[in-house]
Amino acid sequence: AVVLRDGECKDQLKGKLKIAAKEREVQLPIVISKGNGDSFRVRGNLPIKWSEYGIEDPSILIARLNPIVTIYFDVSLLPQDLKQD
Repeated sequence: AVVLRDGECKDQLKGKLKIAAKEREVQLPIVISKGNGDSFRVRGNLPIKWSEYGIEDPSILIARLNPIVTIYFDVSLLPQDLKQD
């Protein structure tokens, strides 16, 4: 993890993402910061290609969609939400 001057921390999450019955290993760049009260805020984004998950181009004749879609996330976690192994 890299701690930034403003107290935020940059890191990578590794895991599996499943879309339309197709599962792939992914690495998510994230930013962690202090939230309200005891909470932590985790945010980031992940660009994916439709084709990587076996999804045909969802474009229609009058509306063309980009072959890459970006998933954005911004979540708050409380200490009791964090699972420790």
